[in-house]
Amino acid sequence: MVQLREKLAADDEYVRRGRALVELCHARNVPMVVNDRFHLVEKIGADGLHLGQEDLTTAEARSALGKDYFIGRSTHSLSQATMAAEERPDYIAFGPVFSTATKTGQHQTGLGLRAIEEVCSTTDAPVVAIGGIDPGNVGDVVRAGAAGSAVVSAIADAPDPQNAARDMVAAMRGAVSGK
Repeated sequence: MVQLREKLAADDEYVRRGRALVELCHARNVPMVVNDRFHLVEKIGADGLHLGQEDLTTAEARSALGKDYFIGRSTHSLSQATMAAEERPDYIAFGPVFSTATKTGQHQTGLGLRAIEEVCSTTDAPVVAIGGIDPGNVGDVVRAGAAGSAVVSAIADAPDPQNAARDMVAAMRGAVSGK
């Protein structure tokens, strides 16, 4: 899944970028979700919406979009993850698991593998680990119970992003298969 996250883009620019990204993703059978902007999901043709802590509730988003869209929620503590699970999103993003330069302030310092284990053990929703994930630690995240991981820097900042993405997938598959 790919998430379009452009906090500062105007809506018309966001829609233009979103439509181009949906086209690329759908050509490869990859779902694409919009971050925060529920009012643009249908206009873009996205497959879902990713909500932050300050956004709509999952119920409000489902009411606005209908049942055919993915809805995910970002969380940054066990209590937030527990509250999110009660809303029944399709997935819960949790982190940062490790320190990350992608976020600043309170969400920069990693919460650790024990925190992701705890969240995964307290919810039936798939948990996506966020924050500081790379090929060297993604296996630990999967073994801690995460259904997947969200990655920015490990791929976007790599000299060869395509190879970095392959390394991430190989590391995740290795963790799942026990190798």
